[in-house]
Amino acid sequence: MTKYLLKETKTETLIELSGHAGAAPKGYDIVCAGISTLCYFTYNLIDRLKFTYEILDIEISEGFFRLQVKRSNRYLNEIVDNLIDSMNGLWEDYPDFIKKV
Repeated sequence: MTKYLLKETKTETLIELSGHAGAAPKGYDIVCAGISTLCYFTYNLIDRLKFTYEILDIEISEGFFRLQVKRSNRYLNEIVDNLIDSMNGLWEDYPDFIKKV
């Protein structure tokens, strides 16, 4: 099961995902693949648009993603909100494999 932590304040957002969904064997798990794609896409877009100065913390490793950002840029806020909306959609569609903590 993937654990999904979201903490938001007016000035910062923290998103943390840990664990593997376990919806299917490794290499066939569409839930894990979807989560991984969202995380890498989000980080790569932040990097490409040069918003890395807004990142307070970032860690990406096997089965783990943490992103903490300042909420001080309209475009970065949209990118982060897109990740949140997408993760919430996956959580609603696959509640047996994603747990909000």
